[in-house]
Amino acid sequence: MSRYHSDKTGFPMLTGQAPSVHSARLYERMAWKIMGEVQVGSSPPVFPILRHPY
Repeated sequence: MSRYHSDKTGFPMLTGQAPSVHSARLYERMAWKIMGEVQVGSSPPVFPILRHPY
């Protein structure tokens, strides 16, 4: 049984963003996909992540 809502509904889930490359890589191991990198001005970059249902 999956613990993710996207698996129950069949819709992809965007969970906001991972605050670092390291944490984004951890999400990748749990079937999340890094959608890119976002940086505004001199702020640290964030990484939007998406998970498709199984």
